[in-house]
Parts: sequence; structure tokens; C-alpha cells
Amino acid sequence: MSHEEASASDSCNPPYSGGRGSVFKWEVRTTCDGIPLYAWLSLPTHPVYKRKPRATLILIHGLNDNSSRYDVVEKAAHERGFAVAAFDLRGQGQSGGARGDAIPADVALAEASIPPPPPVDVGAPPRPSTWARTRRQQEAKALDARRKRAPPDASFLPLLASDMREFLNDTAALLRSVLPKADDDDDDDGRLPPWLVFCHSFGCLAFIDAIRHAEYGIADAFPFVACVLNAPLVRPSIGFASKFLLKNVLQYTAPGFPLPMPDTAAYAIAKRHLTSDEDTRRAYASDEFRARVSTPRLWLAVDEAGKRLLEDVRVNGSLWLTRSSPAEQHRPLMRVKLAGRESLCRPGTDVTVAEAVAEVRNVGEHDDDECTSAVAVDQCVRYMGLQHEDMHIPSTTAAARCVTEDMNWLEACLAAARLSDEVEDGEE
Repeated sequence: MSHEEASASDSCNPPYSGGRGSVFKWEVRTTCDGIPLYAWLSLPTHPVYKRKPRATLILIHGLNDNSSRYDVVEKAAHERGFAVAAFDLRGQGQSGGARGDAIPADVALAEASIPPPPPVDVGAPPRPSTWARTRRQQEAKALDARRKRAPPDASFLPLLASDMREFLNDTAALLRSVLPKADDDDDDDGRLPPWLVFCHSFGCLAFIDAIRHAEYGIADAFPFVACVLNAPLVRPSIGFASKFLLKNVLQYTAPGFPLPMPDTAAYAIAKRHLTSDEDTRRAYASDEFRARVSTPRLWLAVDEAGKRLLEDVRVNGSLWLTRSSPAEQHRPLMRVKLAGRESLCRPGTDVTVAEAVAEVRNVGEHDDDECTSAVAVDQCVRYMGLQHEDMHIPSTTAAARCVTEDMNWLEACLAAARLSDEVEDGEE
């Protein structure tokens, strides 16, 4: 695993002096199908916490998004002495994979099983390999047709969970290599900093699915202390005409057909669903890493995944019980943030997930009430007057307040977890 290191000096605010310090970038190679994923880790510049971060905050972005759009969250985390790590989901940002699509797991694994063609030696005499070459071309052509016809389902979520596990393993190995070794008088026994999570939109659904299934092995290997679910996208809101076209026509005729999404269309989506800030709309539409195409299968697969999650909540009465995992898994404390002017998510679906965590409390956009953000308990807060991305984008004053409350709550969760560990060590 090769890493590229850079440095940056940013201005910073209290409570700690320090902004973005050393940055490490690398390529995660997925073991299931070999898709390369772009990943990075940044350390704070604080003289103490750059050597021993108080925690590692994992960023998980949403659909048609990338990990570089969370400057406000990253800066706030560095000011608290947290390291920050993130990766671009497959097919998005700077990662590999089919752009704007949700390839089913069986198709993705079948494509990965076809060996690449051998290198061509120009100086060598021709060999009788026409049959093998023709067979390989036929297999690739058949798989391409299978990909285009593959119906949407939720089987792409296990692929994302596998990607997440590989990224977390790489991040843990990188932290062990770049952080100084623990001294003999340290009481942490060389343990890594605690794990925290900030996920947004579809990233919330992907993260919940990854830690609620025991077979993925993520919840046990990485005991997350706390997680912020920022505007969770459970089931996308699709208009009647678009829904009829997707589910009754394109789902059966061309589920993998790449529908173009030019800058003008992206701007219209941002204006209607994402934010009221003009600068953020333009930046989103012109983002060089934004996918310029989107398939019907992507939105239908996300909708199916959210539908299954809601069924589990309704049948089992818990967000953490699944049909394959009858016992509740280790789960972090949760802070769910809902946008009062949410229009991207189907009405009521995000509230159902939020109520499965804790009671929803409404907070005005300019309300001075601190809304118990510094208490280490499960929370669900709805910020009235804000849209889907207004709670973390850099151009709004509301985002600064929302993220500050997130960091206060994460710090409270860290303090509670540290106290719990001390009590357990004392009992032993």
C-alpha cells in the first residue's frame, strides 16, 4: 500500500489550535472484484493530537457525491483533535466502478472472474489463439448484455460493506504505521484511537446495513463509539410520472441504461432538493468528480434497500435486528439529523428510522437552544427550515452550528465511553 503525503496549513478555531495537517492518500483494492477505491486520511496539526489523535472520524458520503465535499466537518473534527478518514464509494468520486450505477453482486463478481487479455508482443510471431480470444470476447459481450439487463436489487449493499471493511482495515494499518509507538508508561497498550462516524444521505443507509449484519464482521472488528446520521436517505422521493416510467418500463427494458445528467440537470436537482445556497448549487453542478450519468437501476436498488430496512424495523421493532442476525449487534450511539425542508427522501421514511433510535425533537434554524447536543444519549433532531445538504455545506451559517453540535455530542460520547472503560478496568 503506497501513500502520498502532503501538508496544509489552515486557520482554525477553538477549542484546540490546529487545522488540517498531514494528508495520506492511497488506493484501496477490493478483494471481491478488484475495484480501486480512492481513500485518504488527514491528521490534525495540534502538537499533541497529531501524534495521538483523540479519535478517528470516518466520513461516508451520499449518492452522486464524493468525500472532498465535507470541509466543514473535517475542519471541525481537526479542531477537536480528531483524525479524519474517508473513501469514495465505488462508481463515485475518484473511485473505480460503473458510474452512476448499482451493479448487482452476482454480475460484478462474474465480471471480475474473466481474466484480462494477455499482453501483446509486437515482435513475436502470431500464435493460433483466435479461439481463446474469440471466446473471451464472447464472454465479455455476454456479461455486458447481462449487466444492462440485470434487474435492480439490494445485493449491491454487501459489495459496499466489503469495500468499507477493506477501507477500515487499510486505515487501521496506516494509523499503526504513521502514529508513534506507545511509550512504556502509556495506559492505552498501543490501541488505536476510538472510531467515530459521520455519514450523509445514502451513506447512512450503507453504514447501517454494514454494521447491523453480523456476517460482514464490521461491528465486531471496529467497535464504533458514536455515529452522526446526517439527513439519512432511506427511500428516495420519486415523482408519480418518473416512478411509473422507472418501475413499469425501464426496470424491465433498460435498467442499466445510462441516463445523462448534465450540469444544468444537476443544478436543478440541487435547487429543488439539496440546498437554498446558490454557491453550493453551482459548485455541485460543476464538480469534476460528479457522475454525469445515472441508471434507473441505481435509484430502484436504493429504494429496494430502504424498503427492506423499513420492513425489518416494522417486523422486529428494532433498527438492529435482521433476518440473518437474530441477536442485536454491537452498535454505536446515534445522532440522527433530519432536515425540516426534506424533499429528496420519501416523506415519513427517514422519521421511521429516526424514531427507531430516539424521539424526534424539532429545532428552529436560528434557535439558541443547545438541544442537549452534549449529552451522550441517542438523539434525533430535526432542523426546521433547512434542506438536505444545508446541515454540513460550508456556505451556510446553519451548517457551522449543526456541525458544532455534532462535535459536542461526539466528544460527550467519547468521554462516556472512556469512563465506561475505566470502570470495567477497575472491576477486573
